[in-house]
Amino acid sequence: LVDQTTYLSGVWKYVAPNTTLAGDAIGGPDYPNASSPDDPIADRTATCGPHGCLFDVLRDPSETTDLVLDHLNDGLLDQLRAEMAAQVATIFTVDHDDDPACLQAAADLYHGFYGPWRNLSDFRVSSSSESRPGPLPPA
Repeated sequence: LVDQTTYLSGVWKYVAPNTTLAGDAIGGPDYPNASSPDDPIADRTATCGPHGCLFDVLRDPSETTDLVLDHLNDGLLDQLRAEMAAQVATIFTVDHDDDPACLQAAADLYHGFYGPWRNLSDFRVSSSSESRPGPLPPA
């Protein structure tokens, strides 16, 4: 799972219906380059249709060929959608501003980025306001 709209499984990348793809999925070794300064890739977008988008990232690493219409009836899309839905269901959000321990874990474990910390066996959160969470000493 990449995010709530994008799922990778084996060679397949599935993107949910009506998702906007930044950069129109056309970046690659030849474009954009120094000869295309008046045509920035950041200004290009594409939107997946009602069935989503499907790419074979092994054969098409630049994601230029949407294969979703080739797989409407073979079960692949149903399988990828089911796998993605199962993983999306495990995503939870939390208001990080209301969880000081989460903010400390982000600073100590992930250089300021949020990441998992509540269920890590080698991580403890001290109840002391002067102590910061950190890795447990080796056993």
